[in-house]
Amino acid sequence: MEEKDSWGLTEEEIKQRLRRQNQENSKRGFAGGGRSSGQGVKLLYIRDYLYAKATKEHPKKAKEIQTFLASKNIVGLSR
Repeated sequence: MEEKDSWGLTEEEIKQRLRRQNQENSKRGFAGGGRSSGQGVKLLYIRDYLYAKATKEHPKKAKEIQTFLASKNIVGLSR
């Protein structure tokens, strides 16, 4: 069984919703805003990771976030 995020969605469901939203926006003529379609998914993963793992006393480093994103097959943080 696939792991679900804080909204009860699996990784594949998130990607499907994002693809559908991008297709609808494309049909309406909305530009992508210069960001890749995976940017929103990446931000959701980072947010969920920080909520689950980081505290004020134990903040997470960028390298730890990159490792987490890599485990989800998502391109890491860019510099």
